[in-house]
Amino acid sequence: MDEEVQMAPKVRERVRGHIQLTRINRGIRAEFDVSVEGEAICSRCLTPYHRIVKLVLSEEFHPYGDVPEGDEKALLIDQQNNLDTQEVFRQSFIVNRPSKLLCTPHCKGICPNCGADRNVVQCQCGQDREDLRWVTLAELLTPL
Repeated sequence: MDEEVQMAPKVRERVRGHIQLTRINRGIRAEFDVSVEGEAICSRCLTPYHRIVKLVLSEEFHPYGDVPEGDEKALLIDQQNNLDTQEVFRQSFIVNRPSKLLCTPHCKGICPNCGADRNVVQCQCGQDREDLRWVTLAELLTPL
């Protein structure tokens, strides 16, 4: 399998991997072992980077008109006997996406004072500046 899937509005990702289809009593079980490749923007330094997300999942598809009782959101095989896996990938990709996308686990981010990418340059502006939000708390640490 090697195809592009729309994961979000205006976002297309390349999905590559293997799908094993097994006939079961209620329909077809699809076992996915795929990698989703695409571009992302780091939450700390705002640098675009290439990322790969590995997805391993198993889903059951039921014949059109044969939805199990109480399962209105069951995955269906359409009237032409096609399995549409795009929604399965999209939902799994969203659920498995980290809350903060990072270019590397040790990304230093951008300097809040000058905006320099601290992964590229070592800025000196933030080392001597005192954060005014913490001044009142710092006063509590001084001995009486």
